[in-house]
Amino acid sequence: MSQNPPALKEVQALNAEDRPVSPLSRLASRKEAVIIKNGAPSPLKERLLSLGFVRDTKIEILSRSLMGATLVVRLCGVYVYSLRRNEADAILVG
Repeated sequence: MSQNPPALKEVQALNAEDRPVSPLSRLASRKEAVIIKNGAPSPLKERLLSLGFVRDTKIEILSRSLMGATLVVRLCGVYVYSLRRNEADAILVG
């Protein structure tokens, strides 16, 4: 079982609306959330930011691969992307 990202405790203080904060990979399918923090390593973080994975953006998991290694997500109700599970683990939502 994987552990929570180390930034999770830090981000809980940023979550002013007292929503539960968790990695994107743990979000249930077809449930909407808001991005709280993009905690990916630098090259990946820059790429995700350029695609729109920024704070306060609505995000929804549309589907998962059979083994859960890949997630299909929708940003802002419009843009659809595929993420690896480790990439989704770095994005904290609430």
